Amino acid sequence: MSMIVQMSSKSKIYHRPGCQYLNRIKEGYLTLVELQKKTAGKLFPCKCCCKLSKMYRDYEPAMKKILEEVDGLAKLEENQIKIQAKNYCWEIRFDPAKQHFRLYKKIWDETIGRTNLIQCSGYDGKEETGQLEKIIALLVGKERTASYPEAYRKAAWNIERQAKEHHMSIEYDGDILYVLTDMAAWKIVFFDRKQCYKLFHCPFGGKKMTMEQAKKARYHRQVDAGENSHPAKYLKYIAGHDRAKKIMEQDYHLLPQRSNKEKMYYNQARKREARKSTRRVWNLFAELEAQQEGFQKLSFC
Repeated sequence: MSMIVQMSSKSKIYHRPGCQYLNRIKEGYLTLVELQKKTAGKLFPCKCCCKLSKMYRDYEPAMKKILEEVDGLAKLEENQIKIQAKNYCWEIRFDPAKQHFRLYKKIWDETIGRTNLIQCSGYDGKEETGQLEKIIALLVGKERTASYPEAYRKAAWNIERQAKEHHMSIEYDGDILYVLTDMAAWKIVFFDRKQCYKLFHCPFGGKKMTMEQAKKARYHRQVDAGENSHPAKYLKYIAGHDRAKKIMEQDYHLLPQRSNKEKMYYNQARKREARKSTRRVWNLFAELEAQQEGFQKLSFC
């Protein structure tokens, strides 16, 4: 990930935005440069604004407040910042030549009997370059999600946001995420072998379940939801499914028919309603026959 820096067209020294020495460069000579691997070797960082100690000093008050959320304490050492937080010990290493940050997490490795440094990347798979604020935000985000099962950590924020938006109750149990709505119980299951998620459904039988009851309930696979690599997408599916069920309870004719899938659901609802109507007619005939037999028995008596 490249970074935009500022410099004089007559110099090979680049500055970060806001550097005090930028005021000494005449407006006509001030230019923007994208700092990449090719250009980094030919240019030189400013000894004032491009030093980690300067960035740390400027950002330290805000960083302390942000790290309070994860019980984090920071310490500057040479070209690295060591942070002890609630769940992990972290190291932020800085390369002055490339103006590049790397985030590392300390993990105890039982096979070698000592702690091991694991490099962490952003959620987009790219390394963070340029701003200390971004790398601290990445660290705090990983600390927040450390308590979630590993299979759901990257999607945890999105899952919580959607659950709150659609008034769902959620609870993790290992590789299973249970979801309760006012219509049904659901569970999202992570399959490690295939590295995918599948959705399972258990409708309420007229009585709403508690989370403990939902964990013991019998589910069926929601085949039309398919396999998914992003579990948060299932919450959107669940919300749409419940919304359609509520419409069907009133009148299936109100169901939308914009897409092919919506048309398929509409036809399924129409056929289901037709089967219900047929059953009602047969039940009515059965009642009439039972009444007629009763009248005949009375007449013989």
